[in-house]
Amino acid sequence: PSFPTDIEVECFANAKVLVQAQRLRRLQKTKHFDVMYACAFETNVMAALAVLDQPQVGLITGYRGFDTPSQLPHRLARNLSEVRADNIIVNTKTLKTWCAPRYRQKVSVIHNGIGELRRSRLTQAQARKQLGLSRDGFHIGINARLEPVKNHELLLRAFQEVHSIYPSCHLSLVGDGSHKEYLQGLCQSLGLGQAVTFHGWLDQVFQYLPAFDLLALTSKTEGCSNALQEAMLNGVPVLATDVGGARELIKHQVSGWLVPPHCASALFNSLLELQRYPDLRADLARAGQTHIQQHFTTT
Repeated sequence: PSFPTDIEVECFANAKVLVQAQRLRRLQKTKHFDVMYACAFETNVMAALAVLDQPQVGLITGYRGFDTPSQLPHRLARNLSEVRADNIIVNTKTLKTWCAPRYRQKVSVIHNGIGELRRSRLTQAQARKQLGLSRDGFHIGINARLEPVKNHELLLRAFQEVHSIYPSCHLSLVGDGSHKEYLQGLCQSLGLGQAVTFHGWLDQVFQYLPAFDLLALTSKTEGCSNALQEAMLNGVPVLATDVGGARELIKHQVSGWLVPPHCASALFNSLLELQRYPDLRADLARAGQTHIQQHFTTT
C-alpha cells in the first residue's frame, strides 16, 4: 500500500492520520520490519502511532524544515513521535536546537548533500536563450515553491526598488504553488509586469542556473536548502535570508550574502551592492563553489 505524506493534520485526532497509522500498523505486523523511518511531521506521527506498543521495532524520525504547526494538538503529536523515536535525523544544527532539550541526545545532524552530476552543461548565453531571457542585463533568480513561507513578496518589493534604478534588471521565479496568482497580481500592481518572468517548474532546474547573475532565497524559514547548494555548486553567487540552515551553507560576505529576514531595506541594499560590483559576485561564487565541493558533495 502507498501512504500519502500530504495530509494536513488539523488536530492530534485527525481521522486521516489515524487511518493511515492503522494501515501502517497492519503492514508492520505482516512484513515484520526491524526499523521504520519517517521524515516530516505527519509521517513521524503516523509511524510513531503504528509502532507505539512495539518496542522491538526501531523508529527513526526526522525533520527537514521548520514546518510543524505550533498549536497545542500539534505539539502533543510531535512530542509523541519524539518520545517513541529511537533516533531523530535533522539536516541543520539549527533544527537540532529546535527539538525539545530532553530528546536532543537522540538527534543527529546530517546535512543534505549534492552530487557532482548536478552541474550544468550550459553556458550563460545558452541557459538564457533556453529560458527566453535577454543576453544582457542583470538577472536575478529564485528557485522555490510559490508558497508564503518562501516570502517571494519580500523579494519582489525589494526588486522593485532596484529596478527603478537599474531598469535592465530582471527577476526570474522558478517554481509553482498556491501563491502564484497572488504574486502575479502583485507584480502587476508594482509595475513589474515586463521585468519578472514566472517560469513554473523546470525539470533539472540546475541546468539553467548559469543564466543568473545572482540566486536569491528569501524564505521565512528554511532547512538545508538544496536550491542554494545547486547554485553554489554551479558557480552562481547566492543571497539568502539568515534563517534556518542558511548560515551553515553561507559565510557572510565570503561564500555568499546573508540578510535579516523580513527586512526589505536590507535586502534592497544588498541587491544593489551585488548588482554594482561584478568582481564581488565572482569572489563569492568561487568561494561558495569551493565550500560546497569540499563539504557537501556526495561523490
